Amino acid sequence: MGKVIALPRIRIVAPARRSKHTVRVRILDEYHPEFTRWKMQFHVQNAGGYRANKGFTDANARRHRWHVFDVAPHNIARFARQSMPLVAKGLTEVRIDGKALRPGVRRRA
Repeated sequence: MGKVIALPRIRIVAPARRSKHTVRVRILDEYHPEFTRWKMQFHVQNAGGYRANKGFTDANARRHRWHVFDVAPHNIARFARQSMPLVAKGLTEVRIDGKALRPGVRRRA
């Protein structure tokens, strides 16, 4: 008969929690704030999930109030890319961890 060898058990270790980014969004559109909020809400939902839209209402958009939600680090670049056209047009203001999102000029060689 053979000898039974005791092997160490493999334990699944949960990945360490990373800090989430805090994103603040404000609708600056004077003429159609509800429509601008509706366009922005898709980007908010893509980045932060359904819970991120809680409190992001037409009434708050008309009052130009800040909407705050958290975004995971792997979604922050996509959110910045998606919301850039609205920021560039001056319809929204976005702050990621307190720093304003500003449209940049792309230059190619």
